Formats: sequence, C-alpha cells, structure tokens
Amino acid sequence: ARMDGANAWQALRYVTVPQLRPMIFFAGSITLITGISGDTLARYLHYMAYIMGDYGATAAMAATILLILTGLLYVLWAYIGGRPELPHNSLGARRQHPMVIRAKAIVGAGWHKIEVLLYAPASTDPQALRGFNGMRAIACLMVVVHHLAQRLDGERALVWVLKPLWRLGLHFDMGVCLFFVLSGALLSMPFWERFFSGEPAPSLGQYAARRAARIVPGYWLALILSVAIGLVAMPEALLVLPRFLAGLGFVSGLHYTTLFPSELDPVLWSISFEVMCYVLLPLLLLPAWRWSPDRNPQRTLRYLIGVLIALQLAHLWVVANFMTEELDRGWRFGLIGGAKQWIPYWNPATFMTQFMLGSLAAFGIVWKTRVDPRRGNTFDTMARWALIGAIFLLALFGGGGHNSFTRQPYITPVFPALCAVALFAMHFGRRLHLALDNRLFNFVATISFGLYLWHFPVIELLRIYYVPDFLVKTGVRHFGEWFLWSTLVMAISTMLAWLSWRWLEQPALLWVKRRLRKPQNDKPAQGALA
Repeated sequence: ARMDGANAWQALRYVTVPQLRPMIFFAGSITLITGISGDTLARYLHYMAYIMGDYGATAAMAATILLILTGLLYVLWAYIGGRPELPHNSLGARRQHPMVIRAKAIVGAGWHKIEVLLYAPASTDPQALRGFNGMRAIACLMVVVHHLAQRLDGERALVWVLKPLWRLGLHFDMGVCLFFVLSGALLSMPFWERFFSGEPAPSLGQYAARRAARIVPGYWLALILSVAIGLVAMPEALLVLPRFLAGLGFVSGLHYTTLFPSELDPVLWSISFEVMCYVLLPLLLLPAWRWSPDRNPQRTLRYLIGVLIALQLAHLWVVANFMTEELDRGWRFGLIGGAKQWIPYWNPATFMTQFMLGSLAAFGIVWKTRVDPRRGNTFDTMARWALIGAIFLLALFGGGGHNSFTRQPYITPVFPALCAVALFAMHFGRRLHLALDNRLFNFVATISFGLYLWHFPVIELLRIYYVPDFLVKTGVRHFGEWFLWSTLVMAISTMLAWLSWRWLEQPALLWVKRRLRKPQNDKPAQGALA
C-alpha cells in the first residue's frame, strides 16, 4: 500500500483494520456479552431462580437476553467480524431462504409507502432554508416528550432495555435551546442578506411588527387562559397577579418570583427570554454595518466571535453578582423555589449566546451562498457528526438545569454551537434535509409554537381531574396506561395548536404582512446604521 502511494490513514483503513476484523469481532463480542449479561444481571437471575424460586420468569428473561445477544452478535459478525464482502456478495443473496426474500420485499414495500406518504418536494425558492422545518419540529417534539417522560416511573414501568431511552427523554428539555438557535438563525437572515448586498439594515419597525404578530397573540391567549383556569384548578398558587403582569410585559425572566408566569403553564418562562433576545439581536447586529463598512466577511466574523465572548463574560458577571440565597431554594418548594435554583444561571446573556450562535450559522449560509452555493455529501456528513455530538452531550450532561460541564443551561455554548453547525451544513447537504423536511415535520413545524404553549396545561389538567398519578418524577407505573394518556395529550394539544394557528396566529401574521406592504412602511428605520 505504501509503495502504491497510500498515506498512513489509507493504510490503516484499507489494510490494517480489515486484517484485524476477526480479533475486533472477538473482543467486541466478549465485551458486549459481558456488558449486557454481566455480574448484576447474572446475580438478578440467580436471585429470581434460586432464592425466589421463580424459574419460569428466569427462563423467560434468559431466553429474551439470548435472542437480543444473538441479534447484536450477528450485526457485529456481518459488518465487523466477517469478510468485507460477506453480507453483500451475490452468492449469499442467491442462497437466502425464500421466506427471507419475501420478508425483505414486504418490509421494502412498506418502507416505500411510508416514504411516499411523508415525502415533501424540496422548495424551489433559492432562499429557502433546507432542514430548518425538520429541526423546528424536532425541537418542539423534544420538549413535549420531555414533559411526558417526566410523568412515567420508568424504573418500575419499563424493562431494563428501554430505560436508557426513557432517561434520554428526560434530557429532551434541550429542545428549548434548539428553538433559540433556530430563531437566531431565521431572524438574522434578512440582516445578513442586506449586509452582503451592500444595502442598509432592515427596518426596525417592520422587524418589531413581525415579531409582535408572531409571538404576542398566541402567547397572551395562552397566558390569560392558563392563569384564569389555574385560579380554579390550582388555588394554592402564590403571587398570581405579579407573575401574570410580569409575563404580560415579557419581563418575567428578570426575577425568580416571576420566572414562571403561570402555575398551570410554566413553559411560558422561555417566551420572556426570547423577547429579550428579539430586542438584543438588532442591537448586536447593526454595529456590523459600522465595524465593516466594506462588508468584509472576515472582519465581520471576528466581530461576531467578539460578541459571543462578551456574552459569555456577561453571563459570568451575572452569576457572580446576582446569586440567589439558599432559603427556600429548590424544586421541593414549588415553582418559585425551582426558579430560585435556576436564577441567575438562566439569564439573557446565556440565551443570547444561543441566539447569536444561530445568527452565526445564518451568516455562514449567506456568505457561502454568495461565494460558492454548491451542495455536496460532505455537508451531510458534517451535519450528521454535529448532530451525533449534540446527542452525545445531551445524553451525558443534558437535563436538570445548569450542567457540570459548562455551568450554563443546555450546555451552552457547546450544545448550541453543534446545533448551529448542523443547521449550516444541512442547508448545503444533498439528502439529510429531505429526510427532515417531510410532510409530518412540516406540519409540526407550522403549529410548533401553539403545540409548545398548550401541551403543558393539557398535561396538568389531566393530572388534576382524571389521572392523579400523572405526576412529575413519581409518575405512572404502567407503561400502557402512560402511553394511552400521552397519546391523548398529543391529540388534544395538536388540535389546540392547529386552532391557534388557523384562527389566531396566521391571521395576525397576514394582517401585519398586508400592512407592511404599504409604501409608507417600507422606509428604513431612522436609527439603522448604514
């Protein structure tokens, strides 16, 4: 291989590793068997059989473990331990049993029907952001799944094989961070398009009007109804009026007593920080017009990196100077006690960091589109690795507030940076965005704001009036019952979200869009820097 010109990586990949495949399979299979059926499981089976005398359950568990190990070891043998051409050679295909061939044909036909059902044609708009709808739907579903997973006692309701999935679902509150990154990218796009075109900054009046139309109607309706219903369903709530007024004015995130504006719908806390980011975004982007009057991308990139560093320093300053006291601090003291544990780690600086990382992704998309708009599989690979890294961080450090890794909510800035890289790369990829922007995810993305606002009140009202066991942490102890109630939550929340979009959010957006088409509203803002 070296004589033929192969470098060290090529020699390792195509010569050394293939010859080591049998030993890799042997070591991997032994490790897998030991890891799955190791000391703990063996002791449990011994206890069930020889202490409890339940030989039937022990035999059933042993048979299940054997089947699982057989399947996993076959995968290891076929794709790691055997010869490279073994799973795919034509001789092996001809010798397959007719039932196997028939089963593969049925599975292939079913999968094809699902693809046809979910396939959404790629947008012909050159400015369309590929993969963003799919990521928005994933972010929304992550938050919903997180709150539903909290209502299941997975330690008792699930078999050990499914417990890792349940624990992963408990970390899906990281979807909130993905929302912030997406919003930062989407809202920055008009700024960067005008920046690279040599035009003045967008009208701040139009920007404010569009943001108000998108957020205010749905949020205010959810806040008013949740507070009104909460007065009846949750009369034990404290400081109802101050929390409601702070939420109404989008300043609830400035103090722990008002962070959760509604006892019935605490997820509304993020809207306050999102509106703060709306205000800060143009204040941080407009200086780029003065910093780089010649629209130099490298100089602007250095400015954005400086902004991110300044936001991180601001976060450290807030944490150092506004730490809450220990008295009545913690989730055992209710939402206000839990907010006291979150604040000051939850502050505008850390959420604006997530927003600006999304803005950096939008900056990269516009810059590359003008320099070299070509797409390629390399970007799909980059997006996949960024998503794998994000999932790894989510599983290892996610959930439970500020983590032990970065001491910031949602592993900021590492996790949102990986999300931003995935958004940038996915836009220039060839295939990954097609899988994400399917019909189902496009629909979920359309109603995602309403689904985010309404799912928690539905969960809480079911708990109060119908399912007392639908509690956080202790939860339902039977998976079937939990699945039934979770399906009902999804159905009701989806219906409410669609109604909110159809009769409230969409009409408000269309009304503002028509108003902004008038000539007198097309003038640039007086304060915009050019």
